[in-house]
Amino acid sequence: DVTGIPLMPEIATPPEPAASRRRLGLETTRPVLLVLGGGLGLGIDSVVAALTRATASGDGPTILVLAGRNERLAGELARDPATGRLIAAGRLQVHGWTDRIVTFLRAADIVIGKPGGLSTAEVLACGRPLYSTCSLRGQESFNVSFLENHGVGQLLDEPRLLRRVLGLLDDPLTLRRMQARAWALGRRDGAARVAAGLLESLRWTAARA
Repeated sequence: DVTGIPLMPEIATPPEPAASRRRLGLETTRPVLLVLGGGLGLGIDSVVAALTRATASGDGPTILVLAGRNERLAGELARDPATGRLIAAGRLQVHGWTDRIVTFLRAADIVIGKPGGLSTAEVLACGRPLYSTCSLRGQESFNVSFLENHGVGQLLDEPRLLRRVLGLLDDPLTLRRMQARAWALGRRDGAARVAAGLLESLRWTAARA
């Protein structure tokens, strides 16, 4: 039986997107892109800069950046004129390490990040597509293949990723269908199913003793 990766308890009943956006102080109707940098916040500088240039207009999306423990990145984004203007306008938020990842994932329309096992499981469990510009191969290659085969994400170079992500924001129907597929694929009860399986194994062992 495939249980899925055990995830944090909050992911079993994730909040509604509008509620998540209010918790983060975001407009509930403006599209949101989330850029995940992992615990160290590495390798996302270029993507954030490209997104900033491509979405600088007043009707562009809000960009959330999770920089992990990379305080240097947060400082550089605040000092850069282009990103600094978006930060001042409330269109770019840079956060450090957080234990509220479910809130961020549900607030977003699309997630951009590395296709690691835990990240992929969390993003799909929250019903969001995942796009990446890099992969460490190995297991991540299987994750990318899974995303691509099910139409809920891709590994793309930076220019194509920007075109794809911004194109989806301009095509709400296609985006909603992708989110619905991601939600259907996500496993939100992995921990409970693992526990149930262990208990059943113990009962079976005890009955045979």
